[in-house]
Amino acid sequence: MTSKTIYIGVVLVVALAAVGVYWYMGTQNQPPASNQKLVVVAKDVKFNVTNPTFNLKVGTVSITVKNMDTMPHNFIIREMPSAATGLLTPGQSQTITVNFTTAGDFNYYCSVHPGQMEGVIRVTTP
Repeated sequence: MTSKTIYIGVVLVVALAAVGVYWYMGTQNQPPASNQKLVVVAKDVKFNVTNPTFNLKVGTVSITVKNMDTMPHNFIIREMPSAATGLLTPGQSQTITVNFTTAGDFNYYCSVHPGQMEGVIRVTTP
């Protein structure tokens, strides 16, 4: 082998390694996919029949709240007051987008029926 062939081989290996490191670093610290969707139905003064604990991952989630009851309701995340619907009349629905940046428990509730319509959104890391 000539020194020129060795030199080209070393340059090629270094270039491929640099591309690999660049690609790997680019995949780190990427935000989670924002394809999480949650549907919450208000009916009979409950959310989804039992006020369940919703399990989500850190990232962006689309929450659609449907009022299928005979009275108005809203949906608010206590720790994120801006993550709320307006007052929904019977038959009305609204979608909000929430970005959960940290894991933890987030309490949701209806301000019209506190104590009756409340639960937890449990957010975990992907």
